[in-house]
Amino acid sequence: MRTEKEILEVFKKELDSFETTGTKIRAFTQEILQYMPDYFLEKENGRENRIVVHTKSCMVIANELFSLECFREKFTASERDCIRSALLLHDAMLYGAGPEHKKIHDHPEYIATYLQSDKWDGILPGYIRKEIASMVAAHSGQWNKDADNLKLSKPQTECEIFVHMCTHLVSKDTCTVQLPVVVESYRNLYEKNVFLTKELESIKKDESGKARTDFTDPYC
Repeated sequence: MRTEKEILEVFKKELDSFETTGTKIRAFTQEILQYMPDYFLEKENGRENRIVVHTKSCMVIANELFSLECFREKFTASERDCIRSALLLHDAMLYGAGPEHKKIHDHPEYIATYLQSDKWDGILPGYIRKEIASMVAAHSGQWNKDADNLKLSKPQTECEIFVHMCTHLVSKDTCTVQLPVVVESYRNLYEKNVFLTKELESIKKDESGKARTDFTDPYC
């Protein structure tokens, strides 16, 4: 079991983004994080492991989208915090409960089941935990089957769809915005235009320095 200090050292910024206090969603999420397998927060060469990086990235996407009215007004503050909770926890048992660092297909069900245990009744009401669990369980989206045809839940509600969208966007390198040409090309093009402009200005004047009236700009 991790200490509260250990959790805050890793996820303080993400936990501080929670909006509600009366619902205790943050407190519940933080305590669940303390009980997650050791591999979830294990360092890799002294740095945060890929699960932690992925989790934090999901939170960045979610909070950025919540800054937009069209998304912020779509959910209540409690729903937004349930989404944050689901994103922080969705891959916390990526390798299951065993010591082997190997992704298991039904990892969403592991954490979803854990969240609904009666042991948490005193921290957060069951109906709220059920909502968070459903978002976690459905975060794989259309990739819900494995080689053995083991099926997972697909997102149905707006909250479940939002969680899946965030996890999907973060997992795809192709979602990185790339310019059609490199910045250097833009710089070269700008410098070339500046040079041509100066050349045109010089051509428009005769040797005496007077402007030529018979000159036609080829770009006009």
